[in-house]
Amino acid sequence: MPSVLDQYEARAEAARKEFAEHPAVLELGSPQTESRLFLQWHYRYCLHGVHVTRDMQRVIERAGARSRDAGHDSVGEGLIKHARGETGHDRLMVDDARSTAALLGARGGVVLDTEDILASAPALPSAARYNALFERLSGGTEPVCTVAALYEMEQLSAGFAVDLVINCKRTMGDDASRFTFLDEHVVVDVGHIALDRRMLETALTDRPPLLDAMVEAGTEVLASYAEFVGECLELARADLAADQAR
Repeated sequence: MPSVLDQYEARAEAARKEFAEHPAVLELGSPQTESRLFLQWHYRYCLHGVHVTRDMQRVIERAGARSRDAGHDSVGEGLIKHARGETGHDRLMVDDARSTAALLGARGGVVLDTEDILASAPALPSAARYNALFERLSGGTEPVCTVAALYEMEQLSAGFAVDLVINCKRTMGDDASRFTFLDEHVVVDVGHIALDRRMLETALTDRPPLLDAMVEAGTEVLASYAEFVGECLELARADLAADQAR
């Protein structure tokens, strides 16, 4: 009989396949994506991604502390350790939004009111969906299920994020200071996959009945993130269309 972790992996494949086949994911990861559109997408991604990253350290720390209190000692400690790695990611996105705006300005691209959007724009619906998931997981009856959502997101750093960085270099040049958020995730987060997998295995071995909830958490995080990158892509298209219509 497959281990409970193997059962999770098998059941998670449907959500991973759906993410990989999402139209926005396919377009943004393609080397054929038009450079102007990709650059405008990266600008929007950073502007609105601040909402996705700002509270991650807090919610993961809460999940870790509550998991530990519930008796998942090693997983709780692992989550708290993971949370420390989220420090400053929102600042990376702020810096990347500003540097992308400068590059767009130099190339005659579409530059919005960067500082106003960063300071006061509400979260996109997709970002709110993503945040609500982590709030629900970390504050719910089984906070340890946060591990599944993190595991699925970390795996994107070894796949989708690699394709994004390739396109960043193609459209912005090799200077990674222009896309620090994505570059750091490709370099650093790959090392977190093994840790998250061990935490997931430990949690599922200790509590096999959590399998359904873990699969649900992993499925929802991928769906909400695909929606987020897609929403940013549609905003980028609208920016370019409005500029062309002037």
